[in-house]
Amino acid sequence: MQWDRSVIIQWDMSGNMQWDRSGIMKRDGSGNMQWDRSGNVQWDRSGNMQWDRSRNMQWDGSRNMQWDESENMQWDGSENMQWDRSGNMQWGRSRNMQWDGTRNMQWDGSENMQWDGSGDMQWGLQNLQ
Repeated sequence: MQWDRSVIIQWDMSGNMQWDRSGIMKRDGSGNMQWDRSGNVQWDRSGNMQWDRSRNMQWDGSRNMQWDESENMQWDGSENMQWDRSGNMQWGRSRNMQWDGTRNMQWDGSENMQWDGSGDMQWGLQNLQ
């Protein structure tokens, strides 16, 4: 599924999703996600994640994580996270996430989500891990 931000979409699956003409996507279910056209992502589940175009990430949940522009991070808690210098992040077990330096994001949990910086989003139930 591919969405155009010029239309309003509301979807209720495991959670609620709303997309308005301003390009902001909100998802509320197992967690909250907000995405705006500037390429910023805010995501609140058991913890908070903020991601901006400078590729800085801050996460605060049961564990604290900060990632700077050195692009070197490894984190293993109740979920596994690995981040290599190429800017790729993998975060798995109950939720899988992959993100590369081109600002592409893939997230595979109860749903499958792919997002690139062009503003197109794909979200589906296929390719679950």
